Amino acid sequence: MSRMSNTPIYVLAILALFSWSACDPESSNPTETTEVTTPTIDPEQSTGGGAIAPTSDVIPDDTESIPMPDYEGHGLGEEDPSLLIPVGTLSGTWRVGINDVNNAPVMHIDFVHDQGATTATCDFIMYEGLETNFAEKIGKCKDASFDGSKLTFKFNPTEQWDYNMTLTTTTMENEDTFKGTISAPNGDTVDTWDVVITRRKFDANDDGVRPPSE
Repeated sequence: MSRMSNTPIYVLAILALFSWSACDPESSNPTETTEVTTPTIDPEQSTGGGAIAPTSDVIPDDTESIPMPDYEGHGLGEEDPSLLIPVGTLSGTWRVGINDVNNAPVMHIDFVHDQGATTATCDFIMYEGLETNFAEKIGKCKDASFDGSKLTFKFNPTEQWDYNMTLTTTTMENEDTFKGTISAPNGDTVDTWDVVITRRKFDANDDGVRPPSE
């Protein structure tokens, strides 16, 4: 009797199955994949559950047909001239110096002043013209008033919160030059200094300590 005749039938069936799988080209290529098209939602056809549109549908870009706002300039439009407030005489930076041959610098003042206004705001920085220990002190002016020709304001270059010095102009020579006095309480007396106030006209060679040369 041959060796094959002694082999059980179920063993023969298993061998036949493996032999068929080895010959099947589709089952022997595990790397082959099937292309899958992912559907997209068409927002114009979506109703509740959402209609499915194929990926080949392309929504046209019609942004160029959208009209632009009718702005002038850089997209900001022109400002309404009626809303603009012209600057006043005091607006700008001013230099205060002792009114003598040396013209030692006392302070610089930055004014914000609207045309026709009788009040203004200002900041100051001190120099050594009055007192050495005032140098580089900064602060805000108080009660600045201007009637078109006379300027008055208070300032405090000290550490005492209730101390005030007062600058008052007596002569307006032109829109760029005033003359006046600075007064400061000193016990039972008042110290005064004659000063000249000139508008700063910035120059690359002007350090601000001396008036620009004529």
